[in-house]
Amino acid sequence: ACVADSMVRQKNRYLTVQVQSLKGNGPCLSDRAIFANLLQSLQQLYGEKGLGNGGVALQVKGYEGKYTGLCVVRTSRSSLREVWAAITMTTKMNGETVACRVLHSAGCVRTCKVAAVSILNSGFDLFSQAQGRSLPQAERESLESNFSAALAGFEM
Repeated sequence: ACVADSMVRQKNRYLTVQVQSLKGNGPCLSDRAIFANLLQSLQQLYGEKGLGNGGVALQVKGYEGKYTGLCVVRTSRSSLREVWAAITMTTKMNGETVACRVLHSAGCVRTCKVAAVSILNSGFDLFSQAQGRSLPQAERESLESNFSAALAGFEM
């Protein structure tokens, strides 16, 4: 019975997250900076135990800060609620006031990628409307390709 229990695979959840600056200009962030801020938020909310439980499978990939502020966060299924709360409660990153929203939750990276790319395209359309000019198709495809490539790291 002990051998079978140790062979159970880790079940993950994938959250599509939007990080928006409240000052209007996009925050100067990276996957690594968002990850560090999430760990800090987990520790503030849940202490060392929450950090240990929530930080085990935590990973951030694909941050696109120029137009949409989207990234994908991977966490274990057992710590989904804690990580979601930590994301929502995060108000400062790199000294800048931000708002973080979970836009989609998925059980596999494939469905998360589909939702994230759809949200990414909506963000491009909103950017185009706000700027009064269309985002060049080549740049749009390049950003979408880079985002998908970054998420491929989760599939290992």
